[in-house]
Amino acid sequence: MTGGPDFLAYAGAAAIAYVGCLLLMLATIRHKRDAKGVPAPPDSVISAPAGEVRTWMSAGASSEMVPALLPLLANGFVLYIIGFGGRYLALNNAYFATLKDWLTRFECEIHYVIVSPDRRYLARYIDLAELFRGKFFLHCISAADVVDEDLRGQLLGLETFHPVLLTSKVDLSRKAMWLEGHHPRDSAKAYDIEFVDFTEVESPGRSKKFDELLAVVHKVIAAADSLKQQRNQQRHG
Repeated sequence: MTGGPDFLAYAGAAAIAYVGCLLLMLATIRHKRDAKGVPAPPDSVISAPAGEVRTWMSAGASSEMVPALLPLLANGFVLYIIGFGGRYLALNNAYFATLKDWLTRFECEIHYVIVSPDRRYLARYIDLAELFRGKFFLHCISAADVVDEDLRGQLLGLETFHPVLLTSKVDLSRKAMWLEGHHPRDSAKAYDIEFVDFTEVESPGRSKKFDELLAVVHKVIAAADSLKQQRNQQRHG
């Protein structure tokens, strides 16, 4: 065999270099695919450096949303949560305990909007509203209850599109939004998730979206509270 030891050494070095290049190429391809979320497991966060938008293919409120919001909570925070039916909190003990803990620990407001409420699941929400008067607010409304066509359309959209918005009465720069692109009715999991911490992320487009969604939520809350007041007047009239 020609070349002897020198040939074998050269061949070994070439093989090692080839394997190293191949591993580097695979790592690069994987990184690019991860950025698009292609290979990510359904319940895991797609890796994002600090200061960037975080996304999930699927997520739950207790397992992913709560840890994302927790570092931003401080006295004066105002949290707006949109849900459908009311089943999730009614059956999720961990989520219920978390909200109760936040209401106990912080000077805050939590506004929970239930679109198309199911009376079977409202007891826990009512308990929180009574236990934490002035801090936990329950707003129930259905598309069938409203006359305004624009509002009705927004409510129909909010049956499966669930934004969670965080603001602060103390620090106006402290805000964040958790967007569930599609949350199937009565499902514990939501899909196509985006979380933006505006204390880290500079995004004029997303900041505008936050303001637009907050305006919609305020409109929905005003309508829900007005309908509640009308019903109370009818009962006592």
